[in-house]
Amino acid sequence: MPITSISFKDFKNLNDSFSVKPGINLLIHSNGWGKTNFLEGLDYVSTLKSFRGTPDRELLQWGKSQFAQVTVEINGPEYKKLSVVLSEADDKFSKRVFTNDSPTNAKKFKYQIRTVLYSPHIADIVSSDPETRRNQFDRIISQIYPEYDGRLREYRFVVKSKNKLLQSIKSGDSNKNELEYWNQRLIELGKFILETRTGFLKEIKDLYNTISEEVLDIKFGKLRIAYLSKLLVEERVMLAQKVLSNIDKEVAAGISLYGPHRDDYSFCLGDTSLRDFGSRGQQRLAGIALVFTLYKFLLDTKGVKLILLLDDIMSELDSEHRQNLETILLSEIDTQIFLTSSEKRYFTEKFTKRVNLL
Repeated sequence: MPITSISFKDFKNLNDSFSVKPGINLLIHSNGWGKTNFLEGLDYVSTLKSFRGTPDRELLQWGKSQFAQVTVEINGPEYKKLSVVLSEADDKFSKRVFTNDSPTNAKKFKYQIRTVLYSPHIADIVSSDPETRRNQFDRIISQIYPEYDGRLREYRFVVKSKNKLLQSIKSGDSNKNELEYWNQRLIELGKFILETRTGFLKEIKDLYNTISEEVLDIKFGKLRIAYLSKLLVEERVMLAQKVLSNIDKEVAAGISLYGPHRDDYSFCLGDTSLRDFGSRGQQRLAGIALVFTLYKFLLDTKGVKLILLLDDIMSELDSEHRQNLETILLSEIDTQIFLTSSEKRYFTEKFTKRVNLL
């Protein structure tokens, strides 16, 4: 179901409405206008989280407002109006969500539209830090496997609670026996998270290779995504052994040292890490390939079309890859796309004539 309009009320620096079309919507403005904020707001309606990790309070217009709203209207087999309202009064902050102007809860509201966002300036999934990379993959996996999101939230609560207890034990205020419950929950939930993450990478492995080589015409070698974990030995999950045999070590550290919250992903050219040795253009192409892989994977396996949110993807590509990407967007991707740029010169005249300029 394509989005037909999106409106912002004091969302960061945005306070405007936009009519959009089912195909490619191209937003060209100078740096500082709010192009990434535009995509962030659209993605927020899908996930109810800032992809940049921005606290909800900071989404209100920078110190000028105590109220912000993002509204998306959808026309398809049925009309939908999705609204998120953020407000702060008397030091109390609230986040409310509405479907067709009727209040609902976050669980029912999330993922009524499904988005995948690539924003290299803010959270480049290839070259960023491990926490950012984990968070981005967790957002992706949550849209594909609904139960993952809830288990992940519970796992994070368990890690936080266990860390608090470990610090208490370290200071002599609690006993090590109290760790048993939290360790068992961490092992159970952590095993599910680890197996879901690695299973997802296996499912998209061949498709990612195909899109990298055939669709994007990446000529510098074979790309793959590796899962980096000390908890896997010949594909066997060793989480329980690691946790239960290192209790004293964790008490001394005062934090949980073992679990998928410490794992990472690596985009590799053969056995070489693109994060450490790849050029900016190579890193960008690897990230774009993942976006297209997710689009194709969800379409083929679940019949779901992701909305693509592509933030300034052209600026660090050479002219050959820019034109190749234009061809893919125009002829091979049949979904709604929101594309931003600070420069019109990055696009051919043929492309700009066929898209909706916002």
